[in-house]
Amino acid sequence: MELHPKNWRVGNDDRFKQLPIEGTNSHPAGFRTDRVVNPLDPSYKLPTFTKAPPIEPKFLRDSYNVSDIEGTSMKTREIKHPRDALKLNDIAGAQSGWVPQHKRGLREHPPRDILNVKDITNVDFKSSRVTCV
Repeated sequence: MELHPKNWRVGNDDRFKQLPIEGTNSHPAGFRTDRVVNPLDPSYKLPTFTKAPPIEPKFLRDSYNVSDIEGTSMKTREIKHPRDALKLNDIAGAQSGWVPQHKRGLREHPPRDILNVKDITNVDFKSSRVTCV
């Protein structure tokens, strides 16, 4: 008997024989291929495709524009310019000749003489009113 027989599964009886089914036998070691590529000047056939045009979404509205909502924009600032430091019309008592209100009345309107009864005893006054009709 051989130490390593080549056909050890094959016997005289047909029922012990294996049929040559693909994948049931071992393959020899090593990689065999029918591809031919020059490693110094390789030429590969790469898969190709046709680029589809980009889908443009339907324009609904500008979502960043919120000017139609009240309070979303800043207010225009009213700049109050500083007042003229040489004009003192708005400060009471800062003008020359200024007199307080309680003293101003005596200068502009002299006091009434309450003992003067000239308006009662005035003989020169004659009424022009007609009462006898």
